[in-house]
Amino acid sequence: MILTIFGATGDLARRMLFPSLYHLHKQGRLPNDLEIVGFARRELSDKQFCEYLSEEFKNLYGNVFDLESWQKFCEKITYFQGDLANEDDFQRLGKKLAEADTDLQSCTDKIFYLAVSPDLYPQTFAGIRKSQLESICEHTKHVRVVVEKPFGKNLKSYYELNNNLVEIFEEEQIYRIDHYLGKETVKNILNFRAANPLFFNDWNKNTIDRIDVKVMESLGVGTRAEYYDEYGQMRDLVQSHGLQLLALVMSELPDELTADKIRNSKTEILQSLYVANLENDVIRGQYGSGIIDGYAVKSYKEEHEKLAQSNTETYIHIKAHSKLEAWEGVELNLISGKRMQSKESTITLHFKSQERVKGIPSKNKLIFQLQPSEGITLDLQVKKPGLNELEVVPMVFKYQDNFRVLLPDAYESLLLDIFRGNKSSFISNEELEASWKFIDPILENWQSNQSRPVIYPAGSKYLQIN
Repeated sequence: MILTIFGATGDLARRMLFPSLYHLHKQGRLPNDLEIVGFARRELSDKQFCEYLSEEFKNLYGNVFDLESWQKFCEKITYFQGDLANEDDFQRLGKKLAEADTDLQSCTDKIFYLAVSPDLYPQTFAGIRKSQLESICEHTKHVRVVVEKPFGKNLKSYYELNNNLVEIFEEEQIYRIDHYLGKETVKNILNFRAANPLFFNDWNKNTIDRIDVKVMESLGVGTRAEYYDEYGQMRDLVQSHGLQLLALVMSELPDELTADKIRNSKTEILQSLYVANLENDVIRGQYGSGIIDGYAVKSYKEEHEKLAQSNTETYIHIKAHSKLEAWEGVELNLISGKRMQSKESTITLHFKSQERVKGIPSKNKLIFQLQPSEGITLDLQVKKPGLNELEVVPMVFKYQDNFRVLLPDAYESLLLDIFRGNKSSFISNEELEASWKFIDPILENWQSNQSRPVIYPAGSKYLQIN
C-alpha cells in the first residue's frame, strides 16, 4: 500500500497527518507494507524531510517522541519534490509508483491524499487526470482519493469541483473527510443509541424539544488569516462539522451500522433542513477586541493587515427546523464562533418538560461532549436530601476516567478507516450537496443585502437569537 500526500510540507500534513501516522506506527497499527510518499515543492532529501517533520512533532508531542521508533517510521517515508502545476512532475510520480508494482509483480493499493488548500484542488485533479494516476492499477478498487473540507464555497463551486472529481474517480474510491467524524464520541453516538434500550424509541419530536450543536473556540484565526477570511466560519465549520454532527444525532437508527445506511440516514436529515426566516433566525458576528482568560486580545480586523476592512463572519447561530414528520416543531440550533469565552464542542438534546405526576415536572438533557474532553452527560432530576425539592444532577461518563487510555486522534481513526476501506465516517456526495443547498440561501441573503456582521467582544459566551 502506498499513501501519497500532496502538500506534505503544509500545515495539515505536518501537524495532523504525519503525527497521526507516527502514533499508529508506534502502536503497530499501520499496514505492514505501507509506504508513504510526501509530495511538495521544497528541495529536500528524504533525510531532510524527516528531520523537518521531527522538529514539528517534538514541538507538539515531545513527551511521546521516541528516536528509535521515529527512525523506523522514517524508513517508510520517501520525499518527492514536485509542483502541482507541473504535469511532468505527476508523470514522474506515476513512474515512481509503478516501479513498486513492478518490483512486487502485483498492483499495490494507492491512496492519494489532497492535504492542500481547496483552491489547489482543480490543478491537482488535472495533474492526476493527465498523468492517469487514477488508472495506475487495472482495477479501481486499488486506488482511493481523500479530499478535505471545505469542498467548494457554495453550491455552484461544489458542483464544479465534484464534477472534476467524479470524472476521474468512481464514487466508491472517494473519501470526503471531516475530522470531527473521527472523534471517539461522535463515532459512539449511533452505538450508544443502539446499545442502550432507554434511547431505542421516541428519539424524535415526541420527547425532544430542542437540539443545540455548539462548536466554540477561544482562539482567533492566528496564522490562518488569509485562508479564513476567504471562507469564514460558515464555510469553514458550520457547513461541515456543524451540519454533520446535527445530521448524525438526528438520524434514524438503521438496522445495521453500515456505511451506506448511515450516510443515507444523514442525507435524509440534511435534505429536510430549512430556515424559516433568513433575517431573524440567523446571527452573523465578528469578534472585536476583548479579554480572554485575563488577557487582552485583538479584534479580528487587527489580526492581519489584510483583514482591516473585512466583513467575514467569525460567529454563526442558525435556528433551523426539519420538514420530516418525526422532527416537526423541534428547534435545531447550529452555533459556532471564534474568540469565545471558552473552548467547547457539544451536542445537547433538551428533552421535553412533562408533568406525569402532579407537581413533579421533568427536566432532562443529554450532552455529547467532544471538547475540551470527550464523554457523555445525562442530566437527571433528583430529590434533595431532607427537602421536598428537586435538583438537576449530572451523570457523567468521561473516556479518560473510565478507560484510562489516551484517546486516538480523530485523524488516526480516519486514516485506519481509509486503509481498511471503511467509509462509514466519511461524507457522501449526496450529503455534501444537501448541506450546500441548506447553506446557499443564507450566503445569498447576506450578499444581496450587503449585510455586515455584528461586532461582539472577544470572550463573549454567545450571541442570542430573539
